Formats: sequence, structure tokens, C-alpha cells
Amino acid sequence: MPINGANTRVTELRGEPFIKDSWSVNKSIKLDAGFAVELSTITQSGDNAVTRSFTYPKPSLVWTHRLSDKLQYRLSAKREVSQLSFSDFVSNVNFDNENIDFGNPDLRPQRSWIFETTLERRFGDIGIVELTGFYNAVTDVEDLLPIAGTIEVPGNIGNGNIYGGRFKMTAPLDFAGFRNARLDASATIRDSNVIDPVTGVTRDFSFTPDKFYEVNFRQDFTRARVSWGFYANNSTPEFRFGIDEITAYSHPPLNTGLYVETTAIRGVKIRLERADLFNQGERRDRLLYAGPRNLGVLLRREDRTTHNGGPLMLTFSGNL
Repeated sequence: MPINGANTRVTELRGEPFIKDSWSVNKSIKLDAGFAVELSTITQSGDNAVTRSFTYPKPSLVWTHRLSDKLQYRLSAKREVSQLSFSDFVSNVNFDNENIDFGNPDLRPQRSWIFETTLERRFGDIGIVELTGFYNAVTDVEDLLPIAGTIEVPGNIGNGNIYGGRFKMTAPLDFAGFRNARLDASATIRDSNVIDPVTGVTRDFSFTPDKFYEVNFRQDFTRARVSWGFYANNSTPEFRFGIDEITAYSHPPLNTGLYVETTAIRGVKIRLERADLFNQGERRDRLLYAGPRNLGVLLRREDRTTHNGGPLMLTFSGNL
């Protein structure tokens, strides 16, 4: 059966002129300002022949106040524009979910005003601790938009907000006997809200977990030009909200990996990595409804856990 919008070609011509400058108000206060303009023309041919042009100004401002040689705080505001995925313009059959994913040639990029305040404390040469509070005012949130019955397309569902806090730390580990080693850790706690186009009730953004934690260890052996390290991370489930379904994606309780890399060949980095060390797997919990989910008639539930066996990856990067 032919699918409208499946036979199409999408191209984009994009440019971004910008200007930046910095001013020292006094010995302890610095102001960084910037202004960019994103210019984009998206042309779609085939089933959905349309050409659209976008112009988005993107100002930014950062106020930095040094309280001492080791302590400072920053206040920042900037506008960001997300990049559209060409796959969202094209219709296709999703065999995994047994349905059709329709494209939307009228999709607009999501824009955000991002406000942050950061307190930074430095220790030694590389030690640092940062505490950040943030608030994002989001326009034209990109998500699944109902258009008729149980048909949905990638679209813009309205305006929303994301807010929360972030902790970041870098600590040298020489004191523990690990020379040229460092530990990087971060944690993000956030909440989000947007009006659900199906239920009319406030909910979280799709694919935006409320909590995320990450730890990275790295040690460099400078003379041998070899490094090794490991990482571990964890996050709360991510949700996808369709017209007639809700899917929760749960990551492993503790996703871990181990790697070793070398730059012995000048200009080339070789990295051997084993991911998902304990093969914990990922879970997909899918609730399907008989009609729009605001009617509350549950049809069935699909609960699936997949294990990828802990992939072993060898990568080469750099310039010869």
C-alpha cells in the first residue's frame, strides 16, 4: 500500500553569521555578549513539495563575577534553536511498533530561552566543583501531534518549561596514588511541563528523564601515550507519549564501560572499549489503548527487555 509522504527528498541550506565581544567592567567582573542569526531554507520535493525559510536571532549574555582567585559565579541567558531531523519529514513503516510513522512537512524547530546561574569553586590545578540552577522557556515543543483519530505526526504541541539543578565535579587522584588520573562526576535533577495535546493535562517532555548521574575515571601514562578508564551512569525512565500509547524506556540500573586508548601513532587515536560490562539490558514498557488514551480503555501491555551482550568496539580517529 502506498504511503503518502514516503517518496520525498529533503534538503537544507543553512548559515549563521555571528558576532561576539567581551568587556571587563572592573578587575573582578567580566561581561561576554554575542549575537547570531540562524538562516535556514528547507526544500522538500516529491510527495510533499514545499519550501520554507526560517530566520531566528540568537543573542547570548554571560556575567562573570570573580569573588576570589578560586571562587566565582556566573549569570547567563541565551537563545537556542534545535535542529530538525529530516526523518521527521518522511513517512515510513515502523515494523517494531507495527504502525506507520507519518512525516510532517510543516514541522518547525523548537526554540528555547535558557537562563542559568552557576557557582564555581576551584581546587588546585584541575579540581573544580560547579553548582548550577537552570530554567528553559521552550517555544514550539517538538513531540507527537494528533491530527485525526489515532493518526499522529511529529509536530509542535505548544510551549513548555524545563527547570532544575546540575552538579559537576573534577578531582585529581594523585593523593590516592593514581598519578595523572582524574575523576569526573555529574548529576542532573530536573522537571519539565507541557500541555498534553491528547489529555489536555500537564505532563513531562518526551525523552527527558528527571534524573541523570554519571561518573568517569581516566588515567594517562604520558610517556607510553596510553590511557585507560571506566565510566558508569544511570538515569530515570524516558517516556514517549503517542495518541493511543505511552512507552517507558528504562536504562540499566548502572550502565558501565571500560576502555583503553593510545596515540602511539602520531595523529591517530585508537580506542578499544567494552560497553555494558554486566549485560544488564534495557527495558521497554508499552501501554496501548483502544483509541485515544484520554478515554482510558487499555487494550494491551507489552513489556520487553533486551540484552546486547556487552559490545566490544574498536575505533580509530584523527588525522594522518
